[in-house]
Amino acid sequence: MARRPFAESAKGRPYLIHRGHQPWWRAPFSETDWTDTESKRATAYYQSKTLAERAAWAFAEQNDLPLAVINPGLILGPLMGNDCGTSVGLIKHLMSGRFTRLPRYGCAIADVRDVALAHVRAMIQPEAAGHRFMVGGGVFWMKDLARVLAQSFPDYASQLPSAELPNWVVRILTHRCRRSDDRS
Repeated sequence: MARRPFAESAKGRPYLIHRGHQPWWRAPFSETDWTDTESKRATAYYQSKTLAERAAWAFAEQNDLPLAVINPGLILGPLMGNDCGTSVGLIKHLMSGRFTRLPRYGCAIADVRDVALAHVRAMIQPEAAGHRFMVGGGVFWMKDLARVLAQSFPDYASQLPSAELPNWVVRILTHRCRRSDDRS
């Protein structure tokens, strides 16, 4: 039984964080850093996760609850069933040959077992109350992820992309996707 409420917030943090005047790509980041929801880089996903976490903190403070929050990176690891979810779905798409090139994108990766352990500790350790915990390693680029997958699963190596999309192509595609979203 949980001894305190806990929450899991945005995956990929510290992806869109600004520290004062420091740009998002500067590291290291800590649990004191937050995603800048006003940034042009802040998608609706990141905005919603950040705003939801801030609301959870406000609710906990108003109701004197000892909240703890887990902020994992991209969660990967052994599956418990056939549903692969969003994070593992990315790996599935990469290995299927669906992508021929990769965006120059990176994020922290967290092992699902480490995230589970963080949740348990957040619930039962008294000193966890009132804190945020980042779970994940250093930034792992998509190109590096594809390379590790090719080495780990040689039967799929020929289907994995090895080249990156130029940033200007990604910006054009992103702009078109946003315009398309605005029309629907």
